[in-house]
Amino acid sequence: PLVAVLAGRKIQPLIRHLIDLCRKPLIRNRYNFSKNFCIILLGQSLLDEIQISPDLLEEGLECIARHTYHSERLIIHLYNSKFGEKLFEIIQDTYTSSNKDLLDLGFSLGCITLEQINWKSKEDFSPQLAEKLSTLLDDDKNIQKAAGTLATSFIAFRGPYEDNKMKHLNALGDKIVPILYSDEQYLQFSACWAFAWLGEINAWTPVHKPDVISRLFEIWNKSQVEDIQYVASWAITTLPLIDRELKPIPEPNKSKIDFIRQQFELMELTPSMENSKKSFASLLMAFYWKTPWNDEELAKLVTDNIYAENRHERKIDDFLNALGEPGKAQLKAIKRNLEAKPKKRMKMSSVKSTL
Repeated sequence: PLVAVLAGRKIQPLIRHLIDLCRKPLIRNRYNFSKNFCIILLGQSLLDEIQISPDLLEEGLECIARHTYHSERLIIHLYNSKFGEKLFEIIQDTYTSSNKDLLDLGFSLGCITLEQINWKSKEDFSPQLAEKLSTLLDDDKNIQKAAGTLATSFIAFRGPYEDNKMKHLNALGDKIVPILYSDEQYLQFSACWAFAWLGEINAWTPVHKPDVISRLFEIWNKSQVEDIQYVASWAITTLPLIDRELKPIPEPNKSKIDFIRQQFELMELTPSMENSKKSFASLLMAFYWKTPWNDEELAKLVTDNIYAENRHERKIDDFLNALGEPGKAQLKAIKRNLEAKPKKRMKMSSVKSTL
């Protein structure tokens, strides 16, 4: 960044190089440290107010907005800089018109929204702040609805909370239900992401609104946008199970059954966090439909293919218990295996220290 400042007007080729590096397919993985380092260099150079042309500035800000997943501090610093108004405008325009990078763009818009309503930490979640979010969700402008929904996702991410605050999140979840039914892709994404995190902390349940599960599946099944497919399937895996005997989900046709079969196999073909969620979501839909796998097959499939990945443990336990005897038998087998050969897991703090 110091070199960028000292270069004066000659900085344009270096900024162009950083933008190109951030866009390279080889480093598009949002957890890639090389990519993150390029974004940090680009962002810090802008914060140092380098001499940059207006066109390249806009391109640089959009690049940062599209590739800053998990870089909350950078987005907030830029928003509070002299480029803040331009950054906010670019994020809003890009988020509402793009069919890719929605995780990063949604992250950026959510960060700024929390800054606007003066939320800094978990302790700041109060009835007054919940009212601010409620106002955003009720706004006539879709971009305000999206902002409120994304901010709710962030707050749920920092949970769980004590009971009185969980009630506020539950009420916000109810307000997000109509947003889930929007035809706008960015609103569908925002709502699915919110339900994924509300489900993670058990702040909202579809017991009284079972159609939400059907809608999440419909979005997952029909959307052509990869990020939307991901958050819709993720939300299905986190929301608490409801009584399948009440038949909350309409009966499937052959096309839907073929879809969940295909989605279940993704994890085996291409292991990833995203495909793990899609595989588990497929089994959950089969649980509600009681097809194409019976309870014994479901219990075995989830144990062999999902539990082995060390993901969704709490939800899997709930799922296996809901399957009755076949599931409980698998839980006992899992417990025996764990006692016989304990798994060694590195804590995230240890991983970070090693890195």
